[in-house]
Amino acid sequence: MKFWIGFFKSKIFFYNLIALVITVVVVLQIVKWRLNVYTKHNIEIRVPDLDGFKVDEAEDIIDKKQLKLVLSDSIFVAGKPAGVVVKQDPVAYSKVKEDRKIYITINTSNPPMVPIPEMINWSIRSAKEELDILGLIYDSNEPVPYLVPNVVRGIKHEGKLLQPGDKLAKGSRVDLLVSIGLKSNQKVPVPNLFGLTKDEAQSVLLEHSLNLGHVEIDTNIVTDTPSARIFIQRPLDTLKGNIINKMKIGGIVDIWLTSDSSEFFQLDSLVFDSSLNKSKDINEVK
Repeated sequence: MKFWIGFFKSKIFFYNLIALVITVVVVLQIVKWRLNVYTKHNIEIRVPDLDGFKVDEAEDIIDKKQLKLVLSDSIFVAGKPAGVVVKQDPVAYSKVKEDRKIYITINTSNPPMVPIPEMINWSIRSAKEELDILGLIYDSNEPVPYLVPNVVRGIKHEGKLLQPGDKLAKGSRVDLLVSIGLKSNQKVPVPNLFGLTKDEAQSVLLEHSLNLGHVEIDTNIVTDTPSARIFIQRPLDTLKGNIINKMKIGGIVDIWLTSDSSEFFQLDSLVFDSSLNKSKDINEVK
């Protein structure tokens, strides 16, 4: 009798154990199934490439993929139309789940202005790296004479010499004035600066490896306006008989500016008077 009681008890325990195992397995399968439904397991979507698309076009593409588009930022990229996608996160062709947010950055129509740094005598490599950091596009080299070769002597934009502190729109193209070597005792012709503005004269002098010296403003001009032009220079560019006047590289050329067109005249050989407080002997120029 005790044998059968023990047998039935052991059999009930065995059945209960099996039922428990089955219950646990079923519960685990249900949980796994629910998790798969919630996380969309094995359902992956390839992120489309949105580069170059406008926002409304990108939104249509994203909607068809059952994803969500979020405009997160705007930057300026030269050469790209305004309002198009230039960056996205996650990147194109990566795998994501349904309803994933795709963050985009678009190209702005208003490029920021960046200041031109002082780059005189920089190496070409350093200048190019700085231009790249500023977002300016290096276009070409323009050779200019100078004692030390292969150094930057200036920056031009659309033919105009830029000064440190001048501002350009990011993405603008610039040229570097790069020096070619000269002998220390070499002389260069003095250029004719008559009728030029101060900035134009500085550009011309730079190309001749000369420097701008004293700048005298006509007393009729309250301020040094950009429209004021040179009507006197020292030393002169030529003497009588069209003999080219030369001076050592690095020499100084003084200028006098006016905005009164009636005062414009060409100096004739030696005409510097005492009012200019300058020497009359042009041959003393070294």
